[in-house]
Amino acid sequence: RLQACLDQVGFDPAVDRLFSVGDLVDRGPHSAQALAWLAKPWFHAVQGNHESLAITHFHGGRLDLDMYRAAGGGWFLDLHRDEQEVFVEQFLQLPIALEVQTTAGLVGLLHADSPFNDWAALRDSLLFDDDAQVREVCQWSRKRLKDGGTEPVAGLRALLVGHTPVLQAKRLG
Repeated sequence: RLQACLDQVGFDPAVDRLFSVGDLVDRGPHSAQALAWLAKPWFHAVQGNHESLAITHFHGGRLDLDMYRAAGGGWFLDLHRDEQEVFVEQFLQLPIALEVQTTAGLVGLLHADSPFNDWAALRDSLLFDDDAQVREVCQWSRKRLKDGGTEPVAGLRALLVGHTPVLQAKRLG
């Protein structure tokens, strides 16, 4: 479906780039194709909570396997460990945040939310502190969406996130 959408809008991999806000896996029967997309030089993604779940499972972290399977992770759990490792190696390369300079200004990309209302503070926290709580908000939080947050994230033209399925894109802040 993604390729069909790209074809419909005339996506040209020679000049265009595609950005993803994560959860490349566990969202239907084609999770294994994530590796093919990640190999494309024009495809850029942040690490979503489902990539993080795979990493946690592979490295023996605490994880409710029934929850993970119910959330779509069964395909990963059913892989041989060697096959899991190939995915985890790629998922570990995904940043928690991306920034894209556009003619309209800097655009930030996260999977879920920013714990800060200042992009520079988030950037510094991710680069220098690698705080697990900050990563958790970036990958799991729905606070800004649930609260209908009106405060923008300073230093950005826009912050684009995914994580929560909505019927229409919502503009906050």
